[in-house]
Amino acid sequence: MTMASKDNPFDMDGSDPTSAQLERVFTALKDPLRRETLMELADREEDTISVDALCLTFGEDPRGLEGTEYEGWEVESLRTEMIHTHLPYLEDRNVIEYDARSEMIRYRGHSTVEAVLETIDEQKR
Repeated sequence: MTMASKDNPFDMDGSDPTSAQLERVFTALKDPLRRETLMELADREEDTISVDALCLTFGEDPRGLEGTEYEGWEVESLRTEMIHTHLPYLEDRNVIEYDARSEMIRYRGHSTVEAVLETIDEQKR
């Protein structure tokens, strides 16, 4: 179990985030595939999803990746990018739990991340 820390922007103690924590959140969300992944996870009722199911959502509705470096990527290429780059990145920062053996992702929610995602989503409309 990870302990809450002032240095971890994704596991705060409920107090207002510091500018350094917000900078880490924005850095994590800068990549469009990580951003869309977290939007999808935050919108789900369940807290777990398989890598394949998550990547299929991007194949079924690629609008979130339009105009980004990932536009037009095949689902298998997105899956490879997720497994080797973005899921480890998010797990290292305690945003998600990722079991590489079962290829399952668990997301428990992070209020600061979700507030930033909501603002980004509103700006897109």
